[in-house]
Amino acid sequence: MITASNVARSKFMKNFGESSESEEETRVVKTGQDKKIEQLNLIFSDLKNHLKINDFAQIMNDFERLTTEI
Repeated sequence: MITASNVARSKFMKNFGESSESEEETRVVKTGQDKKIEQLNLIFSDLKNHLKINDFAQIMNDFERLTTEI
């Protein structure tokens, strides 16, 4: 007999077998300093690109993001 709890359980367990893929991935642990450097590098690359195309509105936004990160 099919009940609401059986249907809910089957929906819950449907993707249970596929979770083994995520277990095989290796996790990279980064320090706070590494994350900060990555964020600053991202802002710098955005700033360089906006300087190349003379997008002054975005340059101002990038500069504001840079000052908040520092």
